[in-house]
Amino acid sequence: MVALKQTKQLTLPVQLPSSAQFSYFVAGSNAAAVEYLATPRGEAGFAHTAVYGGKGVGKTHLLCAVTEQANTEGLVSMYVPMRDAVLQGHPQLLEGLENCHVLALDDIHEAAHSKEWNLALFALINRFIDKRSGHLVWSASESAHQLPMQLADLRSRLQAATAFVIHPLQDNDKQLALRQHAQSRGLVLSGEVADYMLSRLPRTMPSLMGTLEQLDAASMREQRRLTVPFVKQILGL
Repeated sequence: MVALKQTKQLTLPVQLPSSAQFSYFVAGSNAAAVEYLATPRGEAGFAHTAVYGGKGVGKTHLLCAVTEQANTEGLVSMYVPMRDAVLQGHPQLLEGLENCHVLALDDIHEAAHSKEWNLALFALINRFIDKRSGHLVWSASESAHQLPMQLADLRSRLQAATAFVIHPLQDNDKQLALRQHAQSRGLVLSGEVADYMLSRLPRTMPSLMGTLEQLDAASMREQRRLTVPFVKQILGL
């Protein structure tokens, strides 16, 4: 099981996985986005950044990494999963968050169809602009101009962000990501086993990481190393 650690200054009961760091993110064709997000900004100026792309490309990992890096620098930072926030139904959760040095809003498309949440997001961005400091970074399934926001002024604000599309990894980068995450768990994942997983399993990163967690638990339980026959046995392939 992945070790979890509680973040600081959260209004929601959110935990960041210990693997959600830039060092565990294989950039592939997303190197420019990773380099930009990983650049420390301290307390100078206001930065507004957007990352968007399909499900499972690593947007949440990147936002958690931005938050975690700021935490380690002693800055006030917060990661907010917008799906959970909207389900709670309280746009007031966003009040005062402009006081963060780094604020990461994940999946803001979850708030697209609510006029109340649109107004709360618009007001939050304006407070950041007025303060002229801090880093507001958000993720979405689509670019700002494609999001079905109810408030035109909010869409305009979102379009002003420095935006990066996050692309899926190629298979060689997926193998590298698998082996890095295995190493972080104390597992040795050979190229042969990684190739087998990529050839026989759904190749989305969330699915692959879930399978790796399953194999980690089985390896610890049976005190066996990861080989192709062992993986076949555990996964019933």
